[in-house]
Amino acid sequence: MSNIRIKTIYNILLNLYFPLILIAGFNSVYAQTYPQLSWHVTLNEIEISPGRKIPYGTEGDSLRVNVLRFYISDITLFRNGTLLAKDSIASHLIDFANRSSLTQHLPDEQEFDSIGFVLGVDSLLQEYGIGKADLDPVNGMYWTWQTGYIHFKLEGVFYPKFSSEKEITLHLGGYQTPHQTIQQLKFACSPYHKNCLNLNLYPFINYALKSDALQIMSPCLKAVELSANLTQCIHPE
Repeated sequence: MSNIRIKTIYNILLNLYFPLILIAGFNSVYAQTYPQLSWHVTLNEIEISPGRKIPYGTEGDSLRVNVLRFYISDITLFRNGTLLAKDSIASHLIDFANRSSLTQHLPDEQEFDSIGFVLGVDSLLQEYGIGKADLDPVNGMYWTWQTGYIHFKLEGVFYPKFSSEKEITLHLGGYQTPHQTIQQLKFACSPYHKNCLNLNLYPFINYALKSDALQIMSPCLKAVELSANLTQCIHPE
C-alpha cells in the first residue's frame, strides 16, 4: 500500500473520530463538574437495601426496611448567605427503591457555597392541591386535600432478639398548625463535586422505638416530634 493511500486513510479516520473524542471528553468533564446532590441511606455504617434484613445495634436485633420515600422541595443555592438560584423543579420524590431518584441535578450556578431545601412539600404547593410528576398521588404519598402530602414514609419490620417482631409504619406529614411537619435544612456544599447527604436511620428508628411511636398514619403531634428528630439524622458525607 502506497504512502499516499495510507495518509489518505489516516486523514479520513482522523476527521471521523477526532470530533467524537472531543465530545466524549467534554461530556466526561461536564458530568464531573455539573453540580449534583445525592443521597446515601444507612443504618449507622451499613447501607440499606430495600427488603434486606440487616443488623440493628449490637444486641442481636435486626431491621428490614421495605419502603422509604420522602420529599425535598424548594432547593436553593447560596453564597455567603445570599440567594443565587432556585431549582426549577418544585419538589423531588426520593425513593430508595429507585436509584435514579437519589441524585438531583442542581441549578448550574458555579459560585454557590451552601444549599438549602425543605424536607417535605412546601405549604404553598399543598394549598394548590394535587400536583403532577413527583407530586402525583399515584406515587402513594398523598392523603387527602385536607391533610395533604406525606412528607416522609418509612415501612418495615423491627426484629428484637428476645421478643416478637414489630411492624413499623411511619407516614409523617401535616402542613397546618399544630401538625406542621415541614423542616428547613441548609448545608455547606461545593459546585464542583457530587455533594452527598447521608440519612442515617439508626437514631431515628431508635427514637421511634423509645417513644413507642411505630404506627403513625395521619398528622399528629408525634409526627411533628419525629420529623424534627429526622433532621438531626441528615449530614454531609
